[in-house]
Amino acid sequence: LWKKTLGIGVPYLFCNSLAVVIILLFRKIPYTGEFHTLDERGILSLITGIGGMPMIAPLWFLRDLLVMYALAPAFRLVAAHAPVAGLAAVFVIWCLPFGDAVGEIGLRGAFFFQAGFTLAATGVPLALGRRAVAVLGTAYAAFLLAGTYAGMAGIGAYPVGVLRDIATVFGVPVFFTLSAYPGLRDNRLLLGLSPYAFFLYLLHEPTLSSLIHLTRFVLM
Repeated sequence: LWKKTLGIGVPYLFCNSLAVVIILLFRKIPYTGEFHTLDERGILSLITGIGGMPMIAPLWFLRDLLVMYALAPAFRLVAAHAPVAGLAAVFVIWCLPFGDAVGEIGLRGAFFFQAGFTLAATGVPLALGRRAVAVLGTAYAAFLLAGTYAGMAGIGAYPVGVLRDIATVFGVPVFFTLSAYPGLRDNRLLLGLSPYAFFLYLLHEPTLSSLIHLTRFVLM
């Protein structure tokens, strides 16, 4: 936990603190926040991510990771005594109307942490054959399309969320397995970009916000 605090917690706090300092000096960071944000939430809340999203919103997953690592002994205990039932229970709680998050911490992370401990405890092989990948991939696409249709039809946020969650569960093992195929595993472009993956991830939110702003007259 101490190692993760140094490797994850310190950079997390530093980046959010730096963003707060920039806003204090220049009043605003486009698509991130402005001085009104500091007044509304408070500097400590924005730096730590307690009480809402952190100052740099895409870094929420680092905050959640630290919480998951702190809860690792509980995940391990459940996996050791009730691996399948425990994993199923976490999934059901995740899919409940109030289960998407406890406070600000998303239960998607809790499910996949529990899944990792369950795989370790049961010794289930991670390698999937082509038939299994095809079945899981088909299920992934089906639930993804169903969720998209439900969202466009205005059926409601809750069923859309459940369909999205189920699609995610099917999709993770599919992409995990596909990443082992030589075409992806040995791809020079992807290998060259891999050291910058974290920074590319951080760019997704301001990039999407800019695209939404630029295309709002077309899409509205």
